[in-house]
Amino acid sequence: MLHTQIPQRIQRKRIRGWKKPSGTVDITRPGPLGNPFTLQAILAAGLADTRPAAQQMAVDAFAEWVPGGQEPDRLPLVDGQAKWKRLRAALPRIVGHNIMCFCGVDQPCHGDVLLPHARGLVLL
Repeated sequence: MLHTQIPQRIQRKRIRGWKKPSGTVDITRPGPLGNPFTLQAILAAGLADTRPAAQQMAVDAFAEWVPGGQEPDRLPLVDGQAKWKRLRAALPRIVGHNIMCFCGVDQPCHGDVLLPHARGLVLL
């Protein structure tokens, strides 16, 4: 079911009684729409000193990776091309739908990169 409203990014919650809004697509890991660049890997590699900095770096790496599958040199992926192909194959599922991730709506999130796709503004 497509929404008649402009798709939004929604924060997924782990609260008793909370339910995913109808027509919302989950973009969390380990699914094909999840960000393969993790905060843990960035922090462990010493590429960022804080969680917020690592979160922004993960989003930036995802934004760099999505258009053409080129992995940032500083953050190589295991099986990156296969992950990228799964992501590309899954992108049509989000067009016209809200997307949902655990990131707060006021925090950087790879969903911000996917939101133009959900809104039909950018199709790869």
